[in-house]
Amino acid sequence: MLILGYTTKLVSKSSWRVKRTQNSTRIRDFELLNKQSPLGNFFQSRDFYEALNLANQHPFFVTTSERELSGGLLAYTLDAPLFIPRIFPSLMVYYGPVLAENPSPNTLSTLLRNLDSEARKRGALRVDIRTPFPPFTLNDVFLKNGYTRFDPGGEYSAIIDLAKDENTLWKEMKRSSRRAIKKAIQRNVEIKEVANYQDLRSFYQIYLNLAQRRHFVPRSFNLFDALKSKLQPKGTTKFFLAWHGEKPIAGILNVIYNGQSIPFIAASLKDYWKLFPNHLLFWHSIRWSKIKAKAQTYKLYHLPKVEYHKYGANYHPFKTGFGGDLIRECSFYYKNISPLKLQLLEKVSRLLRVANVREILRAVEVRRKLKT
Repeated sequence: MLILGYTTKLVSKSSWRVKRTQNSTRIRDFELLNKQSPLGNFFQSRDFYEALNLANQHPFFVTTSERELSGGLLAYTLDAPLFIPRIFPSLMVYYGPVLAENPSPNTLSTLLRNLDSEARKRGALRVDIRTPFPPFTLNDVFLKNGYTRFDPGGEYSAIIDLAKDENTLWKEMKRSSRRAIKKAIQRNVEIKEVANYQDLRSFYQIYLNLAQRRHFVPRSFNLFDALKSKLQPKGTTKFFLAWHGEKPIAGILNVIYNGQSIPFIAASLKDYWKLFPNHLLFWHSIRWSKIKAKAQTYKLYHLPKVEYHKYGANYHPFKTGFGGDLIRECSFYYKNISPLKLQLLEKVSRLLRVANVREILRAVEVRRKLKT
């Protein structure tokens, strides 16, 4: 088993040359496996690794050690506020591991054991895994290796066949979605490519608004910057903004890999939902993926099987409104590596919340004094 990529271990120059050569060869082998395997995807690719590396999320590959690779995965450190990633790092495997068509029975177990070992070396408190296969496939292997399965309501995806002509794609959408797209056009919503740094900052601000509304830790701006500056020229990513007059009101980031286009990140300002910018954005993204990116399929991922209300919004009818076949394609697992660190993190988080409340109260008091 090999651990490849980011490392803090000091080695001599001569041994580093050998190690780097071996690493680059294995990474190339895994990229080939990722392209050939039906489980392969952008989030386990060399391109995503490079973007994560530029965003200082310390990505690394874990692969099997035999000459003919039977499996591997890309992992990285999750974003978190303040100093937490350095002291309390958590690792994420997003749409991995990727396995060969006929892997040996112990391949997944070996990958998980070595991932755990690397997590301990890095002082990680937790590992989260989102697999590219449904839970009934290898669930027992995860459980035997100490992982817990959970379902946040996102094991399904809607897959749209872009081989169909545009007129058929339009007709296969729900009537409500077609009506929303027409209303967005009538209300003067325009879709434009993210053209410059200021556009990217606007996109990110809309995304931060979404993170605050849905209560998740946002990805760093450095990752957005890397995905645009390094991968968009390769044709691997594409950013679009929806505008109403001079105001950017919604955005979408597409990633393209192995003939599949995925709206990786989409966000909008709630005050402008009445203009239906999201519907127009996704339809534009679907058409662009078919015509410009020459993708064969379009995947709207992270869907529940049925309608699922969370944070005051129901995303099931929106994502299924564009047509496509609903398939169960992934599963979610986590493993606590350091229970003691988790307890300490909870205490630190409580202290930070208390400190934040105190800062808010101070700010309110200052404003009151200024008014008087």
